[in-house]
Order: sequence, then C-alpha cells, then structure tokens
Amino acid sequence: EDREHYMSCLLKIQTWGRVLLAKKKLQRAREKAIVQKGPQPLRGMLRLRLERVGATGAKQLVLSQTTPAKRHRAAVKIQKRMRGILTRKRFQPLVRHRCFLSKEMTKIQSMARVWLARRKVARKKQQKLHVAATKVQRTWRGYKDRQYVTALRIDKARYDRLMRSAIVIQSGVRMALARREHDRRKLIRWAGGASTIQRQARIFLQRKELHELALKDQPVQAMFTLNTNGMHRTVMPWTWRVFVAPWAGEEASGEASAEENGFVDIFNKVGVSNWQTIAVVNCQKMVRGFLSRIRTQRLKTI
Repeated sequence: EDREHYMSCLLKIQTWGRVLLAKKKLQRAREKAIVQKGPQPLRGMLRLRLERVGATGAKQLVLSQTTPAKRHRAAVKIQKRMRGILTRKRFQPLVRHRCFLSKEMTKIQSMARVWLARRKVARKKQQKLHVAATKVQRTWRGYKDRQYVTALRIDKARYDRLMRSAIVIQSGVRMALARREHDRRKLIRWAGGASTIQRQARIFLQRKELHELALKDQPVQAMFTLNTNGMHRTVMPWTWRVFVAPWAGEEASGEASAEENGFVDIFNKVGVSNWQTIAVVNCQKMVRGFLSRIRTQRLKTI
C-alpha cells in the first residue's frame, strides 16, 4: 500500500510538472507570435544602455550595437577587403588582357563601322544613281510612248479619212453603176415591151385569120353569155345567143349583132326586149308563192 501511495503521488507530481512546463511553453509561443513575429535580422545586434550624453553628461537610454555585432561587422569588412585584394590580384592579368582586347577590338570595330558606313554611303549613292537612272528611263520611255501613241493616232486618223474617202468613191462608183444598170434594164424592159406588143399584134392577126377560116368551116355558133344591159341584167342575167355567119352581100343588123365576130344573132327579135313582161311574171310568181305559204300555215294551225 505504501508503495502504491508513493507511486500515485509521484505520478501526480510529474503531471503537475508537465502541466507547468506546457503552460510556460505555450506562453513563450504566444509571446513569439505577438512580439517576435516575422523575420528579425537585427536580433542580438542591438541593445539599450545608459550613456552620458551632451555637455551636462547626463545619462540617457541609448540604442547601440552589441560588442559581438561590432566584432562581426569588423570581421566582415576585413574579409571583404581581403577577398577583394585577392580577387583583384587573381583577376588583374585577365582584366588587363580584357582591356587590351577591348582597345584592339574597339579599333577593329571602329574600322569595321567606318567601312560599313562607307559601304552604306556608297550603296545609297548607287541607289540614288539607280533612282535617277530609273527616272530618266521612265521619262524617256514616256516621251517615246507618247510619240508612238501620237503617231498611231495620226495614222488612225489618216486611215479613217482614207477609208471615208474610199467609201465615198465606192458609193459614187456603185451609184453610177446602179444608174447604168437601171438604164440598161429600162432599155431592156422597153425593148421587151415593144417586142411583146409586136408579138401580141402578130398573135392577134394570126387569130383573126384563124377565126375567118373557122367561119368558113362552121358558119353557125351558139354561146351562153352574160347580159351586159344594165336594165335587163336584174331580170335575165344570162342569155343564149346563136350566131350565123353572114352571106356574102348581106349586112348584119339588130340590137344583138356581133359584127366584131363576123356573126349575126338570129334571135335578136326574141332577145330581151320583153323584159317588162318577164319582170311582171316574176313578181306575180313571188306574190302567189307568198300567199300560198300563208294559207298553208293557217291550215296547219287548224
């Protein structure tokens, strides 16, 4: 029992001790988070101390560097200077050689730049000469082209004038030829008309001679002709006519004589002189027919 009591008391003491340590650790962490938050490059390098300041020699609180910081700063300066001396001693030949090369290269570069500048100037001069030559060539070609175009226009105007003159001449020649052809055809037509008249006259004479010969062979002829009398045509438009050739020494007489044919109408006494009687008969026929039709129509209605 004593052992167990001892162990329990020991555990309690350890627990309290751990709690106190944890609380202190938490407090320090909180202080760091609040006061020493972020990077602190001057930590351990500055301090506050009382020093006599001014003519009176009164002591005041002054912010100054710590001795380790001063020593560290002095050592850093010494190391910098030594490193600089060693580096310059090491690289001095290289720097001198670089300066020598720079001087030589500067001369070469200046000579190259001068050569390039001269080349550029020469190229610009050449380009300027080329532009001037191009302008001269363009001007000369334009002058020659204008002369060529002017000559073409003159030739075209001359050709047009020549063509118009040729057309006028051709028109006059064609007109003269056409008139000559017209006169020739007119003469041919007149000659043809004269020959036609002569031919028709010969035909007429031959027919007349043939007709006289036919009268000797056939002295009697019958003809169904159109009535030429204006007063009788409405009643008897057509009529039969019988002609007999006259005997030697006899003269044809009467209304229907046909001396031009060498015949005499033997029915001239019967002819169309009774046209009034025929007209009355036709009127009576028409009236009787009209009355008969009316009577027949009335009988049909009964």
